[in-house]
Amino acid sequence: MNDLENQKTFSPNLEQSSDEELRKLITEAERILNHRDRERKKEALAKIQSIAKAHGLSVNVGKRARRGRPSKKKKPESQM
Repeated sequence: MNDLENQKTFSPNLEQSSDEELRKLITEAERILNHRDRERKKEALAKIQSIAKAHGLSVNVGKRARRGRPSKKKKPESQM
């Protein structure tokens, strides 16, 4: 059975699953969710750029920079 077939026939009984099976399930679910999230963001960006272009604008969307102070560096034990 491939992953696609497993997804369609999947009906878990989580209480009877081993720890290893549960960990695999969580890992696979996180992978699928991350993939869906990336795809939705790509689609949204394409729509934004399309709308902007239709109105004679260009849009550049990038990752946000972290805001706030950088974390303090710990002093070595010998200097305390």
